[in-house]
Amino acid sequence: MKEEGSIRLAEGNETAGRVEIFLNGEWGTVCDDAWGIDEANVVCNQLGFVRALEFRGGAAFGEGTGEIHLDDVRCSGKETELLSCYYNSIDNCNHGEDAGVSCQFTSNEPTPEEGSIRLAGGNETAGRVEIFLNGEWGTVCDDAWGIDEANVVCNQLGFVRALEFRGGAAFGEGTGEIHLDDVGCSGKETELLSCYYNSIDNCNHFEDAGVICQLTSIEPTPGLGFFIPS
Repeated sequence: MKEEGSIRLAEGNETAGRVEIFLNGEWGTVCDDAWGIDEANVVCNQLGFVRALEFRGGAAFGEGTGEIHLDDVRCSGKETELLSCYYNSIDNCNHGEDAGVSCQFTSNEPTPEEGSIRLAGGNETAGRVEIFLNGEWGTVCDDAWGIDEANVVCNQLGFVRALEFRGGAAFGEGTGEIHLDDVGCSGKETELLSCYYNSIDNCNHFEDAGVICQLTSIEPTPGLGFFIPS
């Protein structure tokens, strides 16, 4: 018999998934209202992991079923179980708002350096641009996003150059903070944080920026020497 307040991760893998909690004799989900890194840390610690790498909302790991047991969860990050945090048991949510986490399995996994870049929602060479700042991954707004900014991202990741810059959440909407807005690069910077940017944004995740990078110098330059009549 599961104990009241037991936690499990669903629809992901051993270290990541939709947060489900056992209450009143049944498993249910947690709403993403007020969900953040402190709440994710409590979940991961309760499950025996080192810490949370990410907090996720918007049913990032799929929509659950049944009851939404907790809403407006607020933790200090020091609690030993999620039920020790503040929460509402009466919610105004739907399963499209189910909360999730990604946990760090062991202390051997390195914490990303501030300003580290990754591509999400695509593949090895293309995706939504995410940057690690203030201890968490977040996205970049597409305001002023262009080929120079994309080149800096691709070069920082070790690729030859950018083939395309993308906006409008072309690789899906991220979650959490939008760390950078109005990014302006010359194209010669070695990392995105060396470019001009605003850390206060007026954006939504449907404006998340993306890139498509060239893996090797063997790939031809698109369109060079071709004329496409209109």
